[in-house]
Amino acid sequence: MSRYRFVRAQTQYYPVRRLCQVLGVGVASYYRWQQRVAARCSVPAWEIAMCQVFVLHKRLLAPAAYEPNCGHKVTK
Repeated sequence: MSRYRFVRAQTQYYPVRRLCQVLGVGVASYYRWQQRVAARCSVPAWEIAMCQVFVLHKRLLAPAAYEPNCGHKVTK
């Protein structure tokens, strides 16, 4: 796992500035990396968020007919 990916994974627990300081990563460099990753993603952010919700809650919050097109296999 790259340092940037680690920072992204831990932002819910620690501030970005602190993570970057500990890992020796520039804060501006991290945000530039994040923008490049987002620009390469062809799937809209709302669809990624919906897929995460469906995977997390195993489709309890959605109609059975909706199948998110995000590459995740969702089962009951």
